[in-house]
Amino acid sequence: MTVFPDDQWQEAAPAAVGLDGKRLAAAVRALVRITGPQGSSQCAIVRDGRLVWHGPDVDCMHGVWSCTKSILSLAVGLLVEDGRCTVQTRAADIHPPLERHYPTMTLRHLLTFTSGYRPRAASRDAPALEPAEPLFAPGTRFHYSWDPYLLALLATKLAGEPLDELFRRRIADPIGLDGASWQWGRLGTFDALTGLRGVPVCGGSGLWDCGLAITARAMARLGWLVACDGLWNGRRVIDSHWLREATSPQTSPALPPHDAAAWYRPLPGRYGYYWWTNGPDTAGRRLWPSATERTCAIQGNQDNYCFVIPEWRMVVVRLGTDGGISNTRYDEFFAALREAVAL
Repeated sequence: MTVFPDDQWQEAAPAAVGLDGKRLAAAVRALVRITGPQGSSQCAIVRDGRLVWHGPDVDCMHGVWSCTKSILSLAVGLLVEDGRCTVQTRAADIHPPLERHYPTMTLRHLLTFTSGYRPRAASRDAPALEPAEPLFAPGTRFHYSWDPYLLALLATKLAGEPLDELFRRRIADPIGLDGASWQWGRLGTFDALTGLRGVPVCGGSGLWDCGLAITARAMARLGWLVACDGLWNGRRVIDSHWLREATSPQTSPALPPHDAAAWYRPLPGRYGYYWWTNGPDTAGRRLWPSATERTCAIQGNQDNYCFVIPEWRMVVVRLGTDGGISNTRYDEFFAALREAVAL
């Protein structure tokens, strides 16, 4: 039976939720082998809403870099649900300074890293909010870059309030995220660029200490919300249609990367709305072949992950500050975890 945590997670032995305990332990050992020196210390594994394994440091809070993008995606989903925009809304209709160089750019282009957006500057004092001439025509290439910072500005203008406050009221509080377990940093107001009249803009990603900071235990709640299609103990928190779109591939695997040698070149066909997905490449190979088709992930630098595996009714969080690994190496973990599930 699926449950939801109140103040604390219910804990359960693996066998009580249909997992093989020895094989689950082997999966954790596989995770330790492929990750950095912090291993599984900030790891939390949830099955059917119960915590079945966790490391000793799951209450350590720190920045999780690009994981912020997935939280921004959830915030945009709330605005779509409220009727304030659609993914086809032109960015320039929200922020007129974009009209000159980006008349056809939409929110969808930004959500999928296909906008061609190039900022005039990208620093703590000028955080990628002022547009310069585009790198390419929207929709023609994939470029993992500054798009989330611009989208955070647009979403703030639509919301009329800081995104961390929107997120706290609509998502964090309803699912029991303790305010001491997460924080979404603010870049500042930048009124001359934004026209927001004192409303601060949160970071769209993790640079300049203005992204999401969170604990593994808290991140698991977000993962479980997504695993349950946006329902939390009978309450609709976020639209299920948005979650399905956000966590499904939203670009063709044939879409060329802006830089053919860049690390992000395998992402077309495997990326949703700021969520990593288990979609196929042009050869039909999934990012994590041993995982399920609907597996998706919140992902950030320094090997920060929250994997949502709906078919297995599981969430796996691994946070850290110990450097990154190749994303494909997680298939070794999924191969071992699949053995624990296959009773």
